[in-house]
Amino acid sequence: MRVRLIIFFLMALAPGLLRGATGETTVINVGVSSQEPFVSLARGGAEVSGLLPDILKYTAAQKGWQIRYTAGSPASNTMRLEQGSLDLVIPAPWPSSRIGQQDFTSEGAVSSWGQLYTAKSISVLAISDLAGTTVAVLKDDPHYERFKTMLAEARVRCEFVEMDSYKQILESLDRRSTDAGLVDRFFGERNANRYHITVAPIASPSIEFRFAARHNRGGILIESLDYWQSRLKSDRKSLYHRFFEDWGGRDDGYEPALLGVLTIALLLAGGTVYGLIRIRRAEAARTARLTTVQNELIRTFEAAQHGEQAAEAQKNWYQLLLNSTEDVILIHGLDARNKPTKFLEANHTACRRLGYTRGELLSLAPQDIEVMADTGSQQPYAPLLKNPSRPHAPAVGYGLAWRLGKLLPRALRKGLPARAGG
Repeated sequence: MRVRLIIFFLMALAPGLLRGATGETTVINVGVSSQEPFVSLARGGAEVSGLLPDILKYTAAQKGWQIRYTAGSPASNTMRLEQGSLDLVIPAPWPSSRIGQQDFTSEGAVSSWGQLYTAKSISVLAISDLAGTTVAVLKDDPHYERFKTMLAEARVRCEFVEMDSYKQILESLDRRSTDAGLVDRFFGERNANRYHITVAPIASPSIEFRFAARHNRGGILIESLDYWQSRLKSDRKSLYHRFFEDWGGRDDGYEPALLGVLTIALLLAGGTVYGLIRIRRAEAARTARLTTVQNELIRTFEAAQHGEQAAEAQKNWYQLLLNSTEDVILIHGLDARNKPTKFLEANHTACRRLGYTRGELLSLAPQDIEVMADTGSQQPYAPLLKNPSRPHAPAVGYGLAWRLGKLLPRALRKGLPARAGG
């Protein structure tokens, strides 16, 4: 009974702790680097704007924090965070190799990918078409890192030209000084129509941008940011949703076209009879409806195409991670009786060490390859050890099983390698 009272008391206090106490003033040192349009720096980093700074500013107002920004490269910000001179770093790309050195918010502020554009004279329909081309990229851009890994996996060699901004990349394509360029998809959708360039059907794997704090030192910062960020997401009129209304899904050519049709209709109205006006208005309305439907279909098709490309690229990315480690990774599910099923996945290291092909392993279950450490064999595993074509099986002194069950799809959706042992 006493334990229940304590738990109830802590739950009652939790919202107040996340909101912060009245009069509390804490200086939060934040390392910031440019990642347009989510983080923008001006005047050498003296002015910071974008979605992530807006979320931080909103949270600071609720908590009574004072934010002090320090501009730097992602690498230098990471080093200073882990040394303790910074409290937070934005943006923090996710998935991240810094797990264990940094704590990340559970809430992702925004998810995006790198979109490839080409000069008008260049035709790029597949990754292999990039062989021997020059590709403009933004240095320190996480999209660049994922894209470079994707090309290496496909064994495509090109020349990367590092630039200082996405705007420079689009301008280089417009001048045809480079063949292709990689920019964030939000930035590209807003600005690409200003240049004589073409969008290519190639994108880098999707990335979430989050907040990161020093490991085991920024618990209240991370919890507060998660809490207030979730509040912003639930309010359809908040600054969070206004950002996407401003940056996403705009059809820049529709409104001018509609205004032109209305202007012409008004000029003709004075010199036409009533019946002709009605006909023209009916035609204009039908044209507008068809145009709206057409634009919606185009946006739906492009979104589906981007999603398929990003999903395929992410699948290839995780497959590369799975097979590039020297750890044995075997994955299986659970049946209705909570018993292990046959293996769902096996990496190259598992095949090599156990002496099986991938197809053979996927036809087995964990109990088919386990070996008793004390006797070396025990029913029902003895038949396996008698097979002379499996020389590695008796040498395995441990059992391997990853009981992921229904958690495996959730782990993949979070963007994490679904690995639970090795």
